[in-house]
Amino acid sequence: MSIPLLSLLKAPSPKYITDLIDQFFFARLEASSISNKAQIIKQLEINEPKFYELQVSVYDLINDSLYYNLKSSEKIEKQLFPQKFHEKLRSLLSSHISTSLEKWNKLCKSKYLTLPKLISFDWRVDVKSASDLTSTLSAPVVLLEMKVQEPPEFVGLMPKIKTVNVELTKERLQTMLDGLVRINEQLLSVSNK
Repeated sequence: MSIPLLSLLKAPSPKYITDLIDQFFFARLEASSISNKAQIIKQLEINEPKFYELQVSVYDLINDSLYYNLKSSEKIEKQLFPQKFHEKLRSLLSSHISTSLEKWNKLCKSKYLTLPKLISFDWRVDVKSASDLTSTLSAPVVLLEMKVQEPPEFVGLMPKIKTVNVELTKERLQTMLDGLVRINEQLLSVSNK
């Protein structure tokens, strides 16, 4: 991984390097190609195969940083770079990755396909005035309205918000509340470990 990164030493400035790392990250995230590949090849004085080696090395560096959640530049330097790697370049890359890691982590998590997310909910108690069964007439029910964000269908599209309405009797509400209490207890036990 480290040898292709040394081609970054020919970059005109540290900002060019950090911008290039960000550009590689977003290309990786969006599964797109680098639009200014020819300019980068010319600027760094490398050929196309060396460019791809650099790109893979940067991807590996980003992946390892995200996977191991290396939040400090010291940890990144120790775990991802050999000791004899160029000191200033190692320091610049480690510093930039550590400051970008939280943002990158959030972006990666938001891009993966997920289950629908509960955005908000509202409820009210109502009395049933119409039913197929006369025994359920005038029975109190809870009307629950949930706003749910669907997973995006394609990268770059805004996710759709769907409204789900549910009617719950007193017994069904109690069953749901008991289930939520058990879920809460399990979450607390897992987070306390």
